[in-house]
Parts: sequence; C-alpha cells; structure tokens
Amino acid sequence: MTDGNRWPGGHEGQDAIRFHDNSFRGPVQAEGVQHINYYSGPPEHTPKQPKQKWWHRRAARAIVAVTLLLSAAGGYAVYALAKSLNGGDAQAIQVSRPLDPGSATLPSYVHLQAQEDCASDVHYYAETAADYQNGDKRGQRSLGPVAVDITSQTSSDEAVLLVGMRVLDVQRQPAPTTGIAVQDGGCGGQVDVRPFATNLNKTDPPIFAEPSGGHPPVKFPYKISPGDPEVFRLAVDNTTCFCAFAVELDWIAAGKAGKTILDNGGKGFLSAAAPAVPAYQLDSTSHLMRSTYQRIVPSHS
Repeated sequence: MTDGNRWPGGHEGQDAIRFHDNSFRGPVQAEGVQHINYYSGPPEHTPKQPKQKWWHRRAARAIVAVTLLLSAAGGYAVYALAKSLNGGDAQAIQVSRPLDPGSATLPSYVHLQAQEDCASDVHYYAETAADYQNGDKRGQRSLGPVAVDITSQTSSDEAVLLVGMRVLDVQRQPAPTTGIAVQDGGCGGQVDVRPFATNLNKTDPPIFAEPSGGHPPVKFPYKISPGDPEVFRLAVDNTTCFCAFAVELDWIAAGKAGKTILDNGGKGFLSAAAPAVPAYQLDSTSHLMRSTYQRIVPSHS
C-alpha cells in the first residue's frame, strides 16, 4: 500500500483547491514543497547585538527545526506532530465530499467493490432464549459495530483518484423490543486495511479516516496505483436502529468525475441495534448465561 498520494503532473503552479464545508471543487494541485534560498551579503558596519539568553536561543532553534520538519515531510509531519501533542494518539480526519460529484461512467479498468466484514461477535435473533437453546436461530442479524470492506484497484497507468465517500440510507427501522441478543462468536481474522468510521446515529453520517499501524489517516484525494489494491474498512457504530445503508464513492478517472454506489446488490449493508431485548453470553457448555446489552455490545459513540 502507498502512503504518498499525489495528483499527476500538469497542475503545478495552479492553486485550484477550494475548500468549503469540507467539500472541494477539483482539480487538485499536486503536493510539493518549494525550496527558496535567500542570500544577502553582510552589511559594511554590523552593529553589535546584545547576547541572547540561552533559553531564547534554544527556543529559536526549536522553532526553526519544527519549521524545516514540516516543510520537508509535509502531511506526515503534521500527523506525527499532532500524534505527539495528543499523547501518542493521532486525530482522525473527516473525509471530503465533492460539491459536484459528476456523472461519468466508471472505466472498465477500475474496479470498486464492497462486502460485509465480520466486525461483531454478537447477534440478534427473533426468538426466545428457549428457542435458541433448542437450536432455532431465526432472523439472525449482527449487532454492534459492523464493518464493510471497500476494495479499489485499477489495471491501468491512467490516473485514478478517489475524491470522496459518504453513507446513504437504504432502510431505517426502530430497534426491536422482542427477541434476544447473544454473544456467540463467528468472526474471522483481521487483514491489513485502512480504517474508517461512521456513526448511523447521526443525520447524514460523516465518515472519518483513522490512523492505524503507524500510518497517518488516509487523505482524499487518494490515488489508486496499478497492481496495488487498497482496502478501506468502514466501521459502523449504531445504537438506535435496524438499518441498511450503502456507500457512495466519488472518483476522477480519465479526467472525468463520477460516483459509484456500493449497495450490496440493492439490499444495502445491514447494521442493527437492539438495546431493549434480553442479552446473553454462552458459558463453557454453550448454554445461555444472562448478561447485559451494554456489556456485550459496547458503543463507540
């Protein structure tokens, strides 16, 4: 995976970024640092300056060092500085949303897909505890922080950039008051992904890119490199509803802007909450043991 994402050449010297309410109108200028050297000869008569106190000299050196670091390392230096100032925890970055997403057709050499990932080991069942214990598992849905893995890849050297991502409601129903919640496992192993998070409890849920594994949060626009597929894992927090949602990706390819809606074949991706139903865990003999919903479904809201 690549951390340095730049626009292709041809836009240097253009200040084409316009930010407004976390949105932009493309194109986007290539990142870069201008190195400007200033020189002037010494004056003929240099007045003697009073000697600086040692703490003034140290503060001046620190300011110069930080300035050079930020100029040389760009966005990653900002990330690292923010990480150190926040006790080692870097800040998440809200994903941009273009004002004019465009209507172009996605080229055939670009592939965008999404699938549900097992991020929760707790499930809702539309039945009683006795039915569950007898082997019935009707109406199963994952509870808690579900996730969707979004894969993007291209087979061409043509520049392809992801420029925005948003969550769309497909269906929203109140949380059920009957049935049970059971922590009964079923998740697989983790893979190397770029983490994102959203919260369905909010209207028009914003998406945040998060740091992970020593890497700073993903910044959009994000360039897709050939032979290097990227996986974005969108973790979804939900404490209020039985919901289905889709993910919209905004992109620019072959110089044209468009959007692709990933909706799990029209069904949407499922996210469920059921805080009012009885909650259980399994004991060592796989029998139900009464618990609390807050214990088995922790919220990240």
